[in-house]
Amino acid sequence: MNKRNDSNEKNISGDFLREVELEKRILRVSGGLTTPQGKPEEEVLEAILKGKAQQKSRQMYPTVRILRAAAAIAVLLVAAYSGFVIFSREKATAGFAEHTALTLPDGTAVTLNASSEIVWSKRPFSSRRTLKLDGEAFLDVKKGEKFIIKTKNGKVEILGTQLNVLSRDNRFEVSCMRGKVRVLAGSSSQIIVPGETVKLTPNGLEKEQVENIGLKSLWQQGIFHFENTPLVSIFAELERQFGVSIEYRGTSDRTATVFFSNENLQQALEVVCSPMGLTYEIKNNKEVIISEES
Repeated sequence: MNKRNDSNEKNISGDFLREVELEKRILRVSGGLTTPQGKPEEEVLEAILKGKAQQKSRQMYPTVRILRAAAAIAVLLVAAYSGFVIFSREKATAGFAEHTALTLPDGTAVTLNASSEIVWSKRPFSSRRTLKLDGEAFLDVKKGEKFIIKTKNGKVEILGTQLNVLSRDNRFEVSCMRGKVRVLAGSSSQIIVPGETVKLTPNGLEKEQVENIGLKSLWQQGIFHFENTPLVSIFAELERQFGVSIEYRGTSDRTATVFFSNENLQQALEVVCSPMGLTYEIKNNKEVIISEES
């Protein structure tokens, strides 16, 4: 009888402890909520679920903060990389009325005509010889890896050579003095050798043999040669070489073959205008008006 009572007491004690433990778990899940007596079970369940939702929300906040911090770090890294790329480029320019000579890291010699610019990467240039050109340049390319010149009108690929590249507005012309040059523009491609010039036309790239190819780069000595060239293009070169503004009051489709030097503006205007029956007027050394003789 005593044994049976002891056993019953143990069972009651065990049941009581399990109930206490269950109550503790419910309190933990419910976020410490207690339900007033007399409340329906639905309200009790709703209160417990609400407590769980709040607990889950509190657990999510650290994750959100971590993600935001990671995103901020990523933005900073992208900005830093972009800044590195931008500031790791070199640029050389020639302003109005000037020429600029320089040597690239691989030993290639470059001369820029007036109002021209080249840009290249500071990264090991010898292993990736690429530059962008806007304007006109003469290059004596050092032998080595493929050398690429990019312009808005087309691309030039060379190994070791001397060449002149002109890319202004819609005009694109490449002349080869030594070596071999591949020129690309859109779907058109041409390979030229010494004594040849390739020009971009409405029909694509067209190649021609030039009797005196050296005339194409004579501008390095301050002498400019034009053959059957529109007058407006010649006047544009005068503007670049002398830093003046020219107003041409004449027929726009006229062409000319002419030489002029960039040493004296008045002499250059005389050489260009007189054979064409044009008159000119210089104002304030910065403005020139050119008209057809009446």
